[in-house]
Amino acid sequence: MSSDAAARRRRFNALDPAGFDDDQKSVFAKLSRSTADPLNGIGGMWLRSPKMAAELMRLIGYFAVHPSLPAPLRELAIIVTARHWEAQLEWDIHSRRALEAGVDPKVVAAVGEGGRPPPEHAQEAAVAAFCSELLEDRFVSSATFAAVRGMFDDRQIVDLIATIGSATMSSLFLNIQAPDRPVFRAAPAAT
Repeated sequence: MSSDAAARRRRFNALDPAGFDDDQKSVFAKLSRSTADPLNGIGGMWLRSPKMAAELMRLIGYFAVHPSLPAPLRELAIIVTARHWEAQLEWDIHSRRALEAGVDPKVVAAVGEGGRPPPEHAQEAAVAAFCSELLEDRFVSSATFAAVRGMFDDRQIVDLIATIGSATMSSLFLNIQAPDRPVFRAAPAAT
């Protein structure tokens, strides 16, 4: 598809930094420090509501500065959520981060295929079940909650729920931009 045809199929108009107000300029400057293309992807969505973006960036910063969840399990929660929403970019970024954080490639592959981690990965299975139940059933069973309660304190459980919510929001922002439903590729990005 030509770039002209792609531009006509966009759901949102292209952004021009020359027309940004002060709030947008501030968010754009912060995004420019952390992403190669702040006008597209999730940054392009956030720039349309810069006050909301500033608050979301604070929330994301909380997870970076005050992580209570072990990195492998936090990344697992994100990829389970990305897989649920079939959010390709979220999956591509975080499946790679999950592998880098030490998540077993078999676990990443199982999640990518829409399954659960193998039973020998008890912690990963508990976190994946918690995420999947919350996303699919909008409820977590007592047995699944007990498994996570055996691993995490109250703060970590709350942070796990917030991680699922944050990854859901990111997935929705990314998915809404495609004019056609993309085909989800489950293969994890290579490390």
